[in-house]
Amino acid sequence: MPGMGWDRKSYRKSQKAEIEVSKIGPGENRRVVRLKEYHLQENIPRFEAEAQELINSLNAIFSLPPLKVKIKDVPRSHGRSKRWGTVENYGYYYGKTISIYARTPRRRQLTAFRTLASTVLHEWMHHYDR
Repeated sequence: MPGMGWDRKSYRKSQKAEIEVSKIGPGENRRVVRLKEYHLQENIPRFEAEAQELINSLNAIFSLPPLKVKIKDVPRSHGRSKRWGTVENYGYYYGKTISIYARTPRRRQLTAFRTLASTVLHEWMHHYDR
């Protein structure tokens, strides 16, 4: 991402990696099911706690240092750029923290589960690449 210190070199580790799915067990699958339940209930604190447990499990599996997960119950930023058109920021990885925005910018609805879950994993991949 421009301005965030990311370049193509930053992704070399994850691009070359073939993450062994066999390392990810039923415990992580159950966590994803619970994430979906908490999303349906719109229970952001429980969603955040379960996302934290999922990330802790992934960090343990891949021998990565700890990482804090924050799910912010606020709308994500929404803007325009001459270079990229419409820009939506769903979350970010900074230092030892993942921050995810849980609400849509205009209607302030809860972001779709698929988007929230994939953003958590996307931002964790930045941690994996470090």
